[in-house]
Amino acid sequence: MKKFKYILLFCLVLTGFIVRSQTIQMRIPALTSTVGNSIDVPVYVDNSLTGLNVVSFQLKITYNSTYLSYTSIVTASTMVSGWGSPTVNTSPAGTLNIAHAGTTPLVGTGILFYIRLQSIASGTASVAFNGGTASNFFNEGLPVMTFVNGSVTISPAPFITV
Repeated sequence: MKKFKYILLFCLVLTGFIVRSQTIQMRIPALTSTVGNSIDVPVYVDNSLTGLNVVSFQLKITYNSTYLSYTSIVTASTMVSGWGSPTVNTSPAGTLNIAHAGTTPLVGTGILFYIRLQSIASGTASVAFNGGTASNFFNEGLPVMTFVNGSVTISPAPFITV
């Protein structure tokens, strides 16, 4: 009977470790735009944050500043809408260092926030997580993130010829 208790205890500890060490996929989709238009690029959380006590994050996202210009971070109707505005550092050009925290843990999956960008030239621009898990993390590193990068394909502005 004593041996059974130790085995049960070991299984419970192992199960708790597996739940705590869940990897969360972060994703930026491929989108399209037209020169001169604004585009809201969603940053998705694809795995549930429920029960993981995520109360802060830091992200380093880069984009091609030849094709896109940063405008703002939009949090309305997102997972962090109750947290207020994030801190954003836009230096060097084409880099967004975003830090945010709140008192209520994040739950579920969905759009963490939007990055509002202005399309300034036609072509394809990458929008990517940069720096791996050293620059992109929840809390102080747990749960661990994995990344799927995106892009914006920008068409020339339409024009009328006479």
